[in-house]
Amino acid sequence: TVSFKLSNFAHFKAMDSWETRSEPLFKLGATDMTDEFASVAYHYSLEGGILDGSDKADAIWVMGAGNVSIRYSSIKNTVVGIHVKATDEDHNGPTADVHTVNIVGSGTEDSYGVILDTNDNTLTNMRIASNLIAIKLTGSDNFLRNLHPLFIFESALNNEAVYRKSVSFYDVGKQNFYDNCYNDQFATGFYFGKDTASVLD
Repeated sequence: TVSFKLSNFAHFKAMDSWETRSEPLFKLGATDMTDEFASVAYHYSLEGGILDGSDKADAIWVMGAGNVSIRYSSIKNTVVGIHVKATDEDHNGPTADVHTVNIVGSGTEDSYGVILDTNDNTLTNMRIASNLIAIKLTGSDNFLRNLHPLFIFESALNNEAVYRKSVSFYDVGKQNFYDNCYNDQFATGFYFGKDTASVLD
């Protein structure tokens, strides 16, 4: 069990020599991805701080853990803000509770605000900007509440082909739950897979 509690202005920034997307700024979870280390007995939390990916690093990977809490952090200039990684094809793995986290992406064509590959995560009170895809869900039974993705993407302003790929909520899970989620200026606000039966309130 590990808890990182950072001051509001603690600033973690990827160096110029950082190899693009090789590792995140923070990896929450055990190195071993087996069930033993991914059990619900293992808890990790991150609170506060500024995580700056310098347009080349991801901010947080959640993997090989049980329950994870991420709160009151500011994430900016990252290719992927938060990625919750599954341990198998059935989307088993860690569950993350993300609350009041602001994400500003790198503004590149491979930029994502949040990727949820596992089930039973919660995202609450978040503003997400400057990503081609703000939130991607491949897992199910995730609960999203009061989220506001905003499309700010300078390189796409004069490139319609790039803009047309922009999606606020990209959902290909079986069923996810949305409460008071909205978005601005994306080409597609909500994309749902053919087998997806999500619930919007």
